[in-house]
Amino acid sequence: MKVLFVGEGRHDIGDPNPNAFSPRLARGTIPTLAKRVIPEISSDSVAIAWTELRRFNPAAKKRGYPAKVAAAVLVAQRRFGCPATILVTDRDGDMCRSAQLKDGTERAQQLFPQHRIVWGVAIESVEAWTLGVPDCIAAELDVEVDAVRRCYPAGVAVEALFERSGKEDHRPKRLLERVANLKHRSDSTEFRQAVAERTDTSALEMACPEGFVPFAHQLRELLIKGTDSKRESS
Repeated sequence: MKVLFVGEGRHDIGDPNPNAFSPRLARGTIPTLAKRVIPEISSDSVAIAWTELRRFNPAAKKRGYPAKVAAAVLVAQRRFGCPATILVTDRDGDMCRSAQLKDGTERAQQLFPQHRIVWGVAIESVEAWTLGVPDCIAAELDVEVDAVRRCYPAGVAVEALFERSGKEDHRPKRLLERVANLKHRSDSTEFRQAVAERTDTSALEMACPEGFVPFAHQLRELLIKGTDSKRESS
């Protein structure tokens, strides 16, 4: 199943294509975790950032996320030949973000009823989905898991980490950099993808119940719909 992924930036969906008007290959945290849930997602899936949508469809400039979802689905179908679109954004303190994506998905589904759409909102940012299972980070770095856990702020859930927090150790990007530095690594697309490839998604659902659980549930529903569609066409 070829999918168009839409996300915030390179760590989330892969490094940009040097050709500004071509999509990037879907890599990074979100596509890798999605494939952990649905292995049927193909390796030739593509990705674009939310900010890049206006390059492919000028309608994405209008009316925020609801319009952008419809624009993304149009791009997925007509430009890239994808039967499914997976969209993820950070909540980043905006409590209306889920409602906006849900609204956009419902509108897009009316326009493109056969297209399969999954949306997710990471709480508060997608970095939580990398930090959620410290055992996987420790395995990637080849260090003791306690060394990783000591980098985390005591008593703070990963979904409570916030990039604009007044406490530096509560900012997830800084935390990921500190953790990677345990083995002289840097926080990069490669590092986050490697952690995602090791991630037990069941453990991540326990760590990120607000964001990753509903996203994983939608992904599983996507697989069921895809299987049903194949049966109907056979």
